Amino acid sequence: MEKIMKLKTFQEIVELNSFNVKTGYHCESSAIMNALRFQGVELGENMITGMGSAPAFFFNAEDAFSFLGGRSYTMLENFCASTGINAESASPKTVQEAYDMAKEILKAGIPVVLRVNMRYLPYLHGGKYGDKYSSFGWHFVCLVKIDEQQGVAWVTDTAYKELQMVKLHDLAKARNSKEGMFKTENFLYFFKNPSLINIDYKAAFFKSLKMLLENYEKMDGGLIALEKLPDNIRNIEKGRNIFILKPLFYTFYGYIEEFGT
Repeated sequence: MEKIMKLKTFQEIVELNSFNVKTGYHCESSAIMNALRFQGVELGENMITGMGSAPAFFFNAEDAFSFLGGRSYTMLENFCASTGINAESASPKTVQEAYDMAKEILKAGIPVVLRVNMRYLPYLHGGKYGDKYSSFGWHFVCLVKIDEQQGVAWVTDTAYKELQMVKLHDLAKARNSKEGMFKTENFLYFFKNPSLINIDYKAAFFKSLKMLLENYEKMDGGLIALEKLPDNIRNIEKGRNIFILKPLFYTFYGYIEEFGT
């Protein structure tokens, strides 16, 4: 039986009024896009990934389900460095602290970007938790509303046209997951007065281009990892249960074509 995360709440409803969802293709860049739009900064998802120097490559074969990634871990930091927009982040130590911090930011009228494990978002899995192979702790959503009376929250999520409802204890579990390669660590961030920043797009282009090139020069990824990929895949069955090879190769297709990783 899955452990239920218990939270102390006060029967409050906290929401960002007149929030209009804009769909995207990648979880974090679409969460950033929706947060910034609400705060008066209109940037398309392609602008966010571009100025965030998002394209990269890395392959991790350590877990049973090897991870193939095409996006830099530092997209947010790169985006802020390129644009001058300031993001504040935190990883509260406890589930309660993480909940309280997100709620207080929301009370201030600011959207909150949350890192979550996809496995514990039932709206992604037909109303229930996903199986252990669906565990992925580097997914991002944008928190828009909390209703403590009903025990639920609403978030934006990538291609969904409407806000998605998730129980508060499920969201807490998704934020506090310690499963797999990526631990969510209650990580959150938000933007401080982004509409006050006048982005120098020419300077942002050159800064982001420099960081993009650096993504492919890293010893633990980039072009070196691409060169090693054929050999890594050729030996992928060694030490693995043969029955997981089919879903494993399906996830490779998903990583490249669908998941936005």
